[in-house]
Amino acid sequence: MTAAGPERLHVLHVISGLGAGGTELTMARVIRGLTGPMRHSIACLRGPCQIGEHLPGETDIHCLDARPNEPQLLFRLAKLMRTVRPSVVHARNWGAWPDIAIGRLLARPTPPLVFSFHGQGDSPSVPFRRRLASRVLVRTTTHLFTLSEQSRRMLAAVWGWPARRGEIIPNGVDTERFTPAVVPRGSGRLVSG
Repeated sequence: MTAAGPERLHVLHVISGLGAGGTELTMARVIRGLTGPMRHSIACLRGPCQIGEHLPGETDIHCLDARPNEPQLLFRLAKLMRTVRPSVVHARNWGAWPDIAIGRLLARPTPPLVFSFHGQGDSPSVPFRRRLASRVLVRTTTHLFTLSEQSRRMLAAVWGWPARRGEIIPNGVDTERFTPAVVPRGSGRLVSG
């Protein structure tokens, strides 16, 4: 609490890259929709930010440009969390989860960790190492989310998530942008064919 009032909730979104994909653009829409009472930062683990025009100007983007399997990334993430001091950390999809889950344990104070599973593409199976790692990471994660009941069942059966831990938050739809057009009655014409 400050003299001006309560502090805004600060979410640090962690994502493997900021290309123009579905997970990235969905994250951008969520950030745009939650700007007033919340503050947002993004940790992009690899590559440049290609979706900056979709994010509000006050969103801090930290491009870490990590190499694959870079051990120092864990310490860099811990330092970032100590610097930006998020209220909560949100790991988006598998590419961000292991690094931030471990890096978060190195930071003090340790913020809550949310993991959201958006999908795994066309992969028919999950490698044994990923299934094993998932079972460990679940124990270090505060909240687990996915987009559908089907995904939740798959995560419990294949990844080893406890079924009671996974919650569902479907992707939202902007109802102002995607509203059916209102057609006045009697305005159409019947064409016989």
